[in-house]
Amino acid sequence: MRQRGVALLAILLVVSIVTALAVGIAHSNMVRLGLADRRLESVQAWQIWQAGVEWSRDILREDRRRSTFDYPAEFWGRGIKDYPAEGGKLSGLLIDQHGLFNLNNLVRNGRDSPADIAIFRRLLAKIGLSPDLADPLVDWIDSDNVAMPAGAEDSAYATMNPPYRAANRPLSSIAELYWVKGYDAATVQRLRQYVTVLPRNTTINVNSASKVLLGAVLPDLDDGQIASLWSDLRARPAKDLNAFVRMLPAGIAVDARRLGVASQFFLLELSVRYGGTKAMGEALLDRESGMPQIVWRVRGLNQAMTLSNPLSQHELMGGV
Repeated sequence: MRQRGVALLAILLVVSIVTALAVGIAHSNMVRLGLADRRLESVQAWQIWQAGVEWSRDILREDRRRSTFDYPAEFWGRGIKDYPAEGGKLSGLLIDQHGLFNLNNLVRNGRDSPADIAIFRRLLAKIGLSPDLADPLVDWIDSDNVAMPAGAEDSAYATMNPPYRAANRPLSSIAELYWVKGYDAATVQRLRQYVTVLPRNTTINVNSASKVLLGAVLPDLDDGQIASLWSDLRARPAKDLNAFVRMLPAGIAVDARRLGVASQFFLLELSVRYGGTKAMGEALLDRESGMPQIVWRVRGLNQAMTLSNPLSQHELMGGV
């Protein structure tokens, strides 16, 4: 009798072990299947994201074919929200980078640009930052080792821990500002909505520029005149620079080398939902000629996408 009890306990122990192993294997298989499904979702989401990039390139090419000037209320500028795409949902927005101040304009043809530096200093003042922040940024970009009055060259960065040198070349991204003397996180965050970094010198599109940037470009106009001009441009965008000049009070000087009504660079923000996966990323598009080229693309968005008046599916299908 005792032997039968011991045998029964042994059998129960074996059954328990086998059951635990079976449950463990089943759980492991379920995890593997879940991970495989998630990987497939991720691949599909990023394929839809890439398709969104190609779609955006085509939209910009078609816009250039139809028009010689650009403004935010155009088809490309309104964005889309939760558009059905291959079983997922696509949201996206194109942002005209010529409506921002290109920080690389501070140096032109290897030399400091006094006119652009003056614009940037006024822009800094208008958003509550010190105009002196222009100096260390110019020193960071220009090729010499001579510091501006409030600037910083190699000697200033040699005391950092760890030490480094001024780049002495154009900026490659907004994030590079964190290395420049005086540009802390709060400063960079404050600047983001007004500035950009583009791979070559560019004009400011007066149709896309904010009130703040217009005020920095046109210092002879007061805040009320700038607000009125900005509203007029939103309602009736200038088709050429002469049309813009006619919108200004008499006697206001305009620097035709720094202003324009057309744009070449656009920042694309795209977000895709596919199943339980979300793919988000940005791409800089250059529409200098023909099909816009992809300058760079990165995963993730620097800030939340803002869609104030996205296109409806009817408008998208109609291509208006």
